[in-house]
Amino acid sequence: MVLFPDYSLDGAAVDCSLNLFLTCSGRVKTFSLASTVKPEYSRTGRNAQAAADAIFCFDKRYPHAVYLLLVIANRRCTLACSRRMSTILFLLQGEKIFYPAGRDISETTMIFDSIPVGPLSVNCYIVGCEATHAGIIIDPGGDVDLISKRVQKHGLTIGTIINTHGHFDHVGGNRQLLAASGGARLLIHHADAAMLAMVAHVATMYGMNGENSPSADDYLTDGMLITCGDLQLKVLHTPGHTQGGCCLYFEDQLKVITGDTLFADSIGRTDLPGGSHDRLLESIRSKLFTLPDNVIAYPGHGPSTTIGHEKRCNPYF
Repeated sequence: MVLFPDYSLDGAAVDCSLNLFLTCSGRVKTFSLASTVKPEYSRTGRNAQAAADAIFCFDKRYPHAVYLLLVIANRRCTLACSRRMSTILFLLQGEKIFYPAGRDISETTMIFDSIPVGPLSVNCYIVGCEATHAGIIIDPGGDVDLISKRVQKHGLTIGTIINTHGHFDHVGGNRQLLAASGGARLLIHHADAAMLAMVAHVATMYGMNGENSPSADDYLTDGMLITCGDLQLKVLHTPGHTQGGCCLYFEDQLKVITGDTLFADSIGRTDLPGGSHDRLLESIRSKLFTLPDNVIAYPGHGPSTTIGHEKRCNPYF
């Protein structure tokens, strides 16, 4: 979050440090960040607490920022924020007012990493909770050694492996990774579950090698909530590329992993068995384009994008 000096009555600003106490789902999280405050909002004396009520508006200079209007001791200050927050407590201490600025607090409890893996450079995503070191791996298409090294680097314990869909390039590392993780569960949508036993056969059709995957331990369903430590994702069933294609939405972190449903300025192919162009477009319109514009979309191949950009610029819509 950033406080812009032009909002100051006299144009001046002072620097201070910050302690933010954010209550989220009954837990208290503490962050220490850098901040800039306007002196007219400073207070001297006893510590005080002020609750912040959020209103959402957009400034044309900062189209991706959402603003919080804070009422502190009957005075107002404005600062930018990238997510909805339930309750924020601001500590006023001495001559400094403490409030968040300088980074997205939604990032503070999340480890988020990606590696292009396998013969078709699938984006494998490693998601983890900083507080608990619980982890999820999404679409391990191959290069399991690379994935395992990255998991070790982050110090994660993998409890869940998720396939966004059943194509061989997204599931080719399932077997090795399940063996390496020692007890992780495998999730995929039921409509794509049969593909797990066809990886080797389909890969040879493209002149590549592949290893069949073990069966799924459970099935993804639309609206299903999956937890990873303090993190939570929501499953969005988005058929079209395959019948069981799914996207994974981290609402608090404003991220969605789209698999091969939506790409930067493109969409998934629909000429393979189980594909449907009309159904894919409807899935994207109803499940992805209804998300906030500033949600970052992380596809199964290629660079990330935003929902807002795709709504405005994707040539298929």
